[in-house]
Amino acid sequence: MYINIAFCFDHNLIRQVQVAAASLLDHTGTDQVHYHIYCICTKEASQAGDRLRRLVKARDRESSVTVKVVENLYQDAYEVRGISSGAYLRLMLHRLLPELDKILYTDVDVLFRDDLTEIWQTDLTDYVLAAVKGTVNCSDKWEWNSDRPYWHWLEDMKGKYINSGVLLLNLAEVRRRNLEEEWSKWAKERLYYQDQDILNLTCKGAILYLPLKYNRFAYIEEDDYDAYVSEGIFTGQECEEASNRPVIIHYAGDKPWKRYDTNLGYLWWDYVNSQPGLQGMFDEEKARKYHGPTLLEMKIAVAGTGYVGLVAGVCFAEKGHDVTCVDVDEKKVRMMESGVSPIYEEGLEELMQKNNATGRLHYTTDYRSAYKDVDAIFIGVGTPERPDGSANLSYIATVSRQIAESVERDCLVVVKSTVPVGTNDKVEQFIRDFLIRDVKVEVASNPEFLAQGSAVHDTLH
Repeated sequence: MYINIAFCFDHNLIRQVQVAAASLLDHTGTDQVHYHIYCICTKEASQAGDRLRRLVKARDRESSVTVKVVENLYQDAYEVRGISSGAYLRLMLHRLLPELDKILYTDVDVLFRDDLTEIWQTDLTDYVLAAVKGTVNCSDKWEWNSDRPYWHWLEDMKGKYINSGVLLLNLAEVRRRNLEEEWSKWAKERLYYQDQDILNLTCKGAILYLPLKYNRFAYIEEDDYDAYVSEGIFTGQECEEASNRPVIIHYAGDKPWKRYDTNLGYLWWDYVNSQPGLQGMFDEEKARKYHGPTLLEMKIAVAGTGYVGLVAGVCFAEKGHDVTCVDVDEKKVRMMESGVSPIYEEGLEELMQKNNATGRLHYTTDYRSAYKDVDAIFIGVGTPERPDGSANLSYIATVSRQIAESVERDCLVVVKSTVPVGTNDKVEQFIRDFLIRDVKVEVASNPEFLAQGSAVHDTLH
């Protein structure tokens, strides 16, 4: 038996596709099963072909590797969450492989743990694809996505929305329905989950649902399994199989090659380190040191470097966060970069110099680069008193608009400036009005009550 399987990738994932392919061949249950592996990649990634062929032939001389270098028809498609237009390549398989009527597609951030014969033998008659339901079906996550402008088109997919990381595709049916035309139209829209949203929008009623074990999301924990069962998304047996005997582990979210302690990351590393052809390909020491943007280590921007903003930013950096302080005054920025504080607060300048040196603390006038890819943005600009005694919120309004124009992923905006009751609602509305990307921005309040002279000590302790 020959199974057709496709990987789509660019030059950033050359090493990772080798791990995926090796684990695929190493977990074939019988010598009667072989693979035709199709690598759909950019020109820069085509160098992976020879190494992949050697890796595959060393495991199974009957399996083959075909590399197809392509021009991405979706290169101008919407990009978000740091995911490039390369994600849309899976939507080209029916065109790129005209000789095939059926293929299994998987992302390259996977680890195969068992044989694929059963999934390959799935009957796709009258179906476009077979896939596993995604975590977005859980009520809390569905509600979180519900205010996206296009989400009403997916209302009837609640409990049926699939993850596109593992797809068994009926290419003949894709061609018969001429889905490429619809896919091309949707690719121009601001869809937060990109190609995944497109498949859910256009394949309704033509999706066959697979057991969770075929796309076991590595980040799933016990609470997620409980929600799956209680909400009727998966059965208890399906969850038990996925937890204890997964066929494919999908490292959606945190990647083990970047962060060793990601959930089930040790399985990926154990496999890589057990294979002579893969050993030394990744920097394990660096992965062990990195713990990602967790609650204990986040990427933060602080708007304003007055008393409120600068003290907050420096103290965040001292606690291990990566912090960028934003100010409109270039002279002030250069002063802070040199380790000189524009205000006096006991211990502040010493901490600035320390965290400047570690590379955790940065200063800029370029708000766009500072805000575009952060976990949280703290607003610490001034709110001077007007002649009538009210607070002047013009600086708050300016920063809110800048944030709306700059953010490229979901983030939290925290108002730290001294403001009157109701300001958060205005900030939230302002950001919503000027937001240009399909991202979710939450607004919270963290008012400043520190005393001058002990602000650093009070913040840290």
